[in-house]
Amino acid sequence: MRNHDRADEILETLWVLIHEKTSRFDFFDDQPEEKMRLAYDRLIKENKIVPADDGYVLTDAGEQVAVQLVRRHRLAERLFYDVLGFSAAEAHRIGCGFEHFLEDDATDAVCTFLGHPPCCPNGRMIPPGECCREQTRRVMPLIVSLFDLDAGAQGRVVFIRTEDHAISDRLLSLGIYPGQIVHLHQKLPSFLVQVDQTEIGLEAAVAKSILVRPLDRNSA
Repeated sequence: MRNHDRADEILETLWVLIHEKTSRFDFFDDQPEEKMRLAYDRLIKENKIVPADDGYVLTDAGEQVAVQLVRRHRLAERLFYDVLGFSAAEAHRIGCGFEHFLEDDATDAVCTFLGHPPCCPNGRMIPPGECCREQTRRVMPLIVSLFDLDAGAQGRVVFIRTEDHAISDRLLSLGIYPGQIVHLHQKLPSFLVQVDQTEIGLEAAVAKSILVRPLDRNSA
């Protein structure tokens, strides 16, 4: 881990402890590693943390950086959990890497892509960004599974999320592949979709594996 990453981890952990657990920060004091001490020193010199009793607290500047780190981490978790099908634990691990280099505009793009989710897969609050504050209501994600699409709606297939080659081969043979527009006619008792002029019945599990971008009727 780079010293820069260690400094980010300190800020993120401190924010979590202050806002979600406690107002003190001494977690890393049990790790006398020289590189960790350099990270502390750097944050103090940059006026992002200050010593307080037996721990540290965030300054206003540190708070601004820390909340963005937490936001990027938790949005990355949602991306890998909701869209790419990783477990919550795997998404959390991967999110630890994304928080260090995801730019602000990319972060807002991911947030909008996911529909401005309020919490991570583990139920922890995702701090809102400017893109969220501009919304008067929670919007529909840009990408959803066919399973979550409303009956009567249509969407353009983005990708098929499955490791079962039999399912992907079957969908391909039915004409359901990235770029195709599917119309969802019904969800009960089974999923009935139309691709071009062909109506196709699908099981719920298969519908969950088809990721689409919802379309207006006029945009098809």
